[in-house]
Amino acid sequence: MRYPLVETPGSEAIQRTEWNVRDSDCTLIFSSMEAVCGGTATTLDFAHKYQRPNLHLVLGRNLTPQIAQLKFLFQHNKPTLVNIAGPRESEEPGIYLLVRRFLAHAAQS
Repeated sequence: MRYPLVETPGSEAIQRTEWNVRDSDCTLIFSSMEAVCGGTATTLDFAHKYQRPNLHLVLGRNLTPQIAQLKFLFQHNKPTLVNIAGPRESEEPGIYLLVRRFLAHAAQS
């Protein structure tokens, strides 16, 4: 099996969010704003509850500091399963392209 996923018994998003945090080695949250709310804030709450390493990357024009933070997290925690979270494109227009650009730059670094 390529992805050893376990389906949640209910269809509630909050349970899925909790299990994603609980079952991962660390959580990365991408956004374009410092403050997070809704499901993204809940994700951070679960990361603290389960004492999982987490990193909130606020993406903008200069990606160098965020790439350094990501490298530091990975070097010190050596995760094998990473939970990726953040606001939806409908909640934060442009976040998709920011994350895509960040990942492309991070992969080249």
